[in-house]
Amino acid sequence: MMLWLLLWVSQFDPNYSPKYGEAAKLLQQQRFGEAAALLEGLTAEKPGVGEYWMALGMARAAEGKLEAALAPLEKACRSEARLPRACWQWGRVLQALGRHEEALAAMTRELRGYMDSKMLVG
Repeated sequence: MMLWLLLWVSQFDPNYSPKYGEAAKLLQQQRFGEAAALLEGLTAEKPGVGEYWMALGMARAAEGKLEAALAPLEKACRSEARLPRACWQWGRVLQALGRHEEALAAMTRELRGYMDSKMLVG
């Protein structure tokens, strides 16, 4: 699943917590509810870490709780870390909910600042 992504991010995150590694393992084992519970605690402890919000949103989406995935993915997208992956995931959840215009806006939000964005966004 996304374990490699979570582990890669953890190498560069000064706010890394061993709980994040545990959550990544739970996600890999498809124990999404347990991972979400652990990540809720992490986001409460360190609300400024966008990667934690993104992982929480992805865990909730994997559980099928799309509405519950929206807020954490939006927080991750709008975080100081500027996580294009989170914006993309937020857009995918919005699209799955039939909110297509909002999905497009979320998916292109962070792309506009990147050098190759003209190829992606136009």
